[in-house]
Formats: sequence, C-alpha cells, structure tokens
Amino acid sequence: MKKWIPAFRTSPLTFFFSFIFINANAQTNSIDTSGYSQIRGQIKNMDFFISIDSTNARNYLKRSYFKDQIGDHNGAIKDLDKVISLTPNDYYAYNSRAYSKDEVGDLDGAIADYNAAIELNPDFPDAYHGKAEDEYLQSDYQGAIRDFSFFIALDSTNPDAYCHRGYAEIKTAQYHEAISDFTKSISLYPKNPKAYNNRGMAKYFLNDFKGAIADENFAITLDPDYSQAYTKRGEAKYALQDSLGAIEDFNVSIKLDSNEASVYNNRGLARLNMKNYAGALSDFTKSISLNSANPETYYNRATVYSAIGEKKKMEKDLKIYQLLKSQNKN
Repeated sequence: MKKWIPAFRTSPLTFFFSFIFINANAQTNSIDTSGYSQIRGQIKNMDFFISIDSTNARNYLKRSYFKDQIGDHNGAIKDLDKVISLTPNDYYAYNSRAYSKDEVGDLDGAIADYNAAIELNPDFPDAYHGKAEDEYLQSDYQGAIRDFSFFIALDSTNPDAYCHRGYAEIKTAQYHEAISDFTKSISLYPKNPKAYNNRGMAKYFLNDFKGAIADENFAITLDPDYSQAYTKRGEAKYALQDSLGAIEDFNVSIKLDSNEASVYNNRGLARLNMKNYAGALSDFTKSISLNSANPETYYNRATVYSAIGEKKKMEKDLKIYQLLKSQNKN
C-alpha cells in the first residue's frame, strides 16, 4: 500500500519579546484618576492667567503639562503650538509637543519635533532618546541605534539607554553588540530582570544555550513572576534537547500569561518531540485560536495529524499553511 504520510521537518520555535519603553507609547490597563480634580483646578488657574495675558508662553507651557497629565494630549498639542508660535526657538517646547504627539500615535510628527529640538539644542539628550524610541517602533532599527548612541554620548550612566540600544541591535542581528549593551546596563543597574532576559535571548541567537539559561535564571531570581524569562529559558532547554525541562518552563509561563500564542506553539513542539500527540494537538490548536495568522503553527498541527493518521485534517492545515506563506511573501 502506498504510504501517504509525508516526512515532516521540525518547525522552529516561535520567538517573541516585548520591550518596554518609558515613553508615550506605553499602555496601562488602569489609570489613576484620583488627582484629576486637582489638576483640572490647575488648568482653570492657567486659563485665568492666559485670559489676562495671552502672550505669555510660559502659561501655555504649564497648561499643556497639566493637560497631558489628564490625558488631553490634543489639547496639550494646541497649547504647545501656541508656545512655539510665541517662542520659536524653545527646544523644550518642541520636545514636549513630540511627547504629546507620541501619545496620540503621531510618530512621524513626533520625530519631526524631536529633530527640531535637536537642531535648536544638539546637546539635549531627551530628544535623542524620544526619537530613538519612535524609530524603533517604526522598525527603523539602525536609526534607533544611532540616536540611542547620541543619547549615551550625552548621558553614559543611564542603564535603560543601553538596554534599548540592545533591543535594536537584536533586531539587526548584532548579537555581540547587544550582549555588550545589556552587560553595561546590568553593571549600572544589576536588579533589572529585563536586561538579563534580553541578554539571554542574544546569547540564544549565538547558540550559547547554556549562557542563555544562566541569564534567564538570574531574571527569574529577580522577578519570579516574569513570564517571558520562563519562556526564553524553555526555548534554550528545548534547543539542548531537554524537552521535559522546556515543557515545565512553558507551563509556568502560560500560568503567568495565558494569552501568548507563541508559548503554546513552543510547548506543542516540545510535546511533539516527546510523542505526546494529544498534548501537542491541544497546544497548536490553542495557539491558532490566539493567533490564526502564523503559518508555522498550522504546519506543526499538520505534523501531528500526519503522525496520528488524520489525512484530511493534515491536508487542510497544509493548504492554510501554504496560503499564509504566500500571503506573507506578498
């Protein structure tokens, strides 16, 4: 009888990492509005002063600051427009308006304002940092590296700047440079679990799996609830053929964050490696329910269907895999 079950390759692990910038683009689940009443009172005070003297740029600047605090970023932008019209050489006003534009998602406008601030004051570090963050978010990683470097030249003791430049270096496959930056960040602030986590990831990409595990161990010691550190440690264990250890780490990661599709996919691969087909099938299906756009997960599930003799389901998943792959090429 002709054998219809094809030979499948083992799909690579799906990687994810999130980088938290302390800037306008950070999202919070809850906002403390307890002080809003007092801030609105400050805004009314500034309204009064502006009604007396509409040419005092400082009053508009103060009001913009209070408006940003209560989330009225468009109102802050209007006030900063007025500040700049009254004092066109105020680099701080351009930088502040860039921050407000970041908050409303106008990254291009924010970068233009950061550039204006830099042109007026080339030694103003905040503008380089804000611009670099926006460049990173726009996938201009080389630009981000350049501007984080400018920032570091002006402020060489800021641990976050080295971390952020390291993120961009990972994106451009400059893994040795990233490790150097994360190491510098750790030397300046040894208690940041994210620096260890991301240095571990850079080591992973250099196939230093044992070094990666050591860094993730440090990250977990500093923050036992850091789900991504368990994920990264699990990926390194999987690379060392420790599927059981990988599954244990993926289990913890999922317990801490049950909505990350890539972790289910990766646990599915580890279970598949141990011939736990039911567990692998469950994980790949869950991963697809969370992210139906990843072609590799359909391929992985097709591998399970192949192993258990479900030909029609295998063929269906392979068709979806091929469709998504062709769409990604376009």
